Formats: sequence, structure tokens, C-alpha cells
Amino acid sequence: MQNVDPAQRPRHAVAWHEDAPNPSSAATPPSEPLPTSVDWIVIGGGFSGLSAARRAAERGARVLLLEKGELRDGASSRNGGMVHVGFGASTSSIIKIFGADGAREWFDLSRAGVRRIQQLAAAGPEGLISSTGIDPSWSETGHLELARSARGAADLQGEAELRASLGLPVRLLNFGCKCNH
Repeated sequence: MQNVDPAQRPRHAVAWHEDAPNPSSAATPPSEPLPTSVDWIVIGGGFSGLSAARRAAERGARVLLLEKGELRDGASSRNGGMVHVGFGASTSSIIKIFGADGAREWFDLSRAGVRRIQQLAAAGPEGLISSTGIDPSWSETGHLELARSARGAADLQGEAELRASLGLPVRLLNFGCKCNH
């Protein structure tokens, strides 16, 4: 799709966009100059960027959020609202880069991030419902990772053992599947 005119590219319909206010309507027009002095610059208007910018502004910081496209049009706005502890990289690769203590700290930060999203989803004074009128319908249902082959099952078991060694709550389920691929 590289040579396709952007106006001709298919748009992804996101059900919640129809009911939610469009944050881009409050964006600074491209013709207006950027501020010359800010406390924070946040790059990216996905969930993480918007959350960081919001939190810093709540604490009195002057924040500049830079986003190359429209706010809420990136992948994080279309993820179905899934939130879980972890990263796109395997636990073993995180340990390899940061060591066991560093990996534990990264996972602790990830768990703190999930707790923060839980707080935002709550009805309290800092929650999205009271501060924006958005009801995120939080439901804590867990996270499941699956293997589709015998090798994948062995890799998943190793991943579970590494996560458990870092103090993460893990439960490995074995359904006795005889995987042949």
C-alpha cells in the first residue's frame, strides 16, 4: 500500500470513536508555532503518550504532545482495550539485556502501569469517568498465552518458569494436547 494515495487507503472503523469526543479537535493547528518553552515533550499520541501527557499536566507541567497523525487513529486505539503485564519481547531476552534484577524492575513497572490504568478506569476523582465522562468498562479477566506446537509448549513452559522466578504470578495449564506440528 506504499504507492496508494492516503485518501484511498481503507479506514478502520472503531466502534467507540463514534461516541467519544475527538481529541484532535483540541489540537494546535499546524500553522501555529510550537511553544518555545515546556516542561515535558511527549512523542506519540497513543494510550501511553496520552496517559503520560495527561498525568504530567495534572501535576502542573507544561506539556507538548507531538503526534504525526490524528490522535486516537493509531494501533493502540484499536486494540480492543486489552491491558496486561509484559512486553513484546520474551522474558529471556529482557533478562539477557537487563539481568534478573533489571527484568524484575521492568515487570514491576509494567504491573504499576496496569494498576494505573485500573485507577483511571475507576469511578474515583482521578478516574476517566469523573474527569472526562468516559466509562472504560474495566473488567479484570486475566491473560492467556497459548502454544500451537510441542516446541511452542516447551518455550511457553520456559517462559512461565522465568516469569515465576521474577516473582510474577503465573499458572501453566496443560491440556494434554498431542501437538504434531
